Amino acid sequence: MAAFLDACRFNPTAGGTTDWTYSSVVNGYQSPASANVTNGRLYKYRAESADLSQWELGEGTYNNGTGVLTRTTVLFNSSGTTSKINFSTVPQVAIVALKSDLISVEEANGWTYLQKARGRSNLDALKKNFLINGAMMVSLQNGSSSVTASFAYPVEMFCLGFSNAGTQSAQQVASYTPSGSPNRLRVTCSTADASVGASDYCGILTAIEGNQLADLKFNAGAKQFILQFGVRAPQGTYGVSFRNGSGARSYVGEYSISAGEANSDVVKAIALTGDTTGSWSTDNSLSMSIMWTLMCGSTYQASAGAWTAGNFFGTSSQFNFMGTNGNVFELFDVGLYEGDTAPVFQVPEPALETIKCMRYWQKFTWSIEGYAASANVRVAGTSSLAVPMRTQPSRTRITTGSSSNIRGSDPASFVLANAVSDSQIVYSAEAAATGNVQALTFVEGFSARLI
Repeated sequence: MAAFLDACRFNPTAGGTTDWTYSSVVNGYQSPASANVTNGRLYKYRAESADLSQWELGEGTYNNGTGVLTRTTVLFNSSGTTSKINFSTVPQVAIVALKSDLISVEEANGWTYLQKARGRSNLDALKKNFLINGAMMVSLQNGSSSVTASFAYPVEMFCLGFSNAGTQSAQQVASYTPSGSPNRLRVTCSTADASVGASDYCGILTAIEGNQLADLKFNAGAKQFILQFGVRAPQGTYGVSFRNGSGARSYVGEYSISAGEANSDVVKAIALTGDTTGSWSTDNSLSMSIMWTLMCGSTYQASAGAWTAGNFFGTSSQFNFMGTNGNVFELFDVGLYEGDTAPVFQVPEPALETIKCMRYWQKFTWSIEGYAASANVRVAGTSSLAVPMRTQPSRTRITTGSSSNIRGSDPASFVLANAVSDSQIVYSAEAAATGNVQALTFVEGFSARLI
């Protein structure tokens, strides 16, 4: 695929079969230098005699130092061959483009690997998404079940946080998004709270650890970044807050859902420059949280569009999503990118995204069986987690399996599995008496979540 120049046509020094050496520009056109020719790039040319009896279409590279355009490959000519025309007079040479040099979105393009890589870069398709599970496809803990507790996770990496007198729930739902994800996150108000107290709030939160966010360089030369997300929501003004790990620094951005956009899929974006003040971790601890605010009392309100000291979620213009029973808010196709423009959201490969999510939460199923020489003897084993976690995780039992000969017939106290590192699990069962001890198909949830 050759490069292009705008309105470039020139007279070479000679005809014949020699390469084209620039002599002068044709009136009404640009010289190669004026058209900003690139040294060493491949260009297609058309050389033609004044009476058009001799002509040649070919391609070659241009040398800025010598002013020579090579006749490396002849594609077509007036003789019906692919040999150089022996021009009897000095022709004019124009830089041209053929169909093969132009991109058509309606047909296949035979690009090389490097051309494909350049195209992805030009389209910002290579931009890193700093967020995990923005397609809402991975829900390891709760599947498609609804969650009603504050800081419960309907999908991995995104939780529902609230404090108010209403009732709200969140869940992963199967509904295709504009970018092609089969899932989105839905929040539903099932008991309204029309009176917003000073400390009331409701929102969807995600958290980012420091080493995931380090290249945005908060404090030292903070970069510009943009949050782009799909949303379906009632009409109103909504806030999105960005806060550091301690909640001591906040930025509140706003977006509006118009009457025509209400309860329809729309894409919104908030661009800002990172904070140059405060503490922003670059290790495996919480560096920044993002909250899509649905309700916000005065305690957590601040002006939009600036970093400020304090823990803020929204502005005084915040719509009260919890004000009407039956309101539904959906979030999908979420990406955080460096720069002031966001690429089209790319649905990630599900298996890889699942592995990323397991750094923060994963399920561990185990069994053990052995012989105890006496009462109160533990039968123990060790195992590695499928994916090393962010830090040594905490444990919550999900399923109490079947067991026999357990001390006190109390598997909650004497059938245990605990993490001793970010990846190693020690599990055991303590005997009630001499004999075989058995604990089968116990399921634990290990959490190293940031919030």
